[in-house]
Amino acid sequence: MFFPIINLDIVHPVSSFFSNSLLALFTSFSSIQIYDQHHLKFKQCSYNWWDHSLAIGEVFFLAWGIRVCYNVRNAESLYNEARLISYAIYNIAIVNIAMVAFQ
Repeated sequence: MFFPIINLDIVHPVSSFFSNSLLALFTSFSSIQIYDQHHLKFKQCSYNWWDHSLAIGEVFFLAWGIRVCYNVRNAESLYNEARLISYAIYNIAIVNIAMVAFQ
């Protein structure tokens, strides 16, 4: 399947618009009141199915980026952009995995 990378400039704003619209429709923005050891209260947003589905979509998108980086790892260039872009994608994937582990 041919999917030029420039199409992501169109897909990302459109998908974020629709995801924000759907988020406003399907969530009630409920929060949970939590008390700490000093009896101070604060609100924490609750996670629901929408948050998890966005996280799964992000994992699929990062897996696709890693696949593209693996396929172009030996591409000829003057400045070795493929290696640097691969490092950036791998870095983002590692940080996201760490954030899921901490969350």
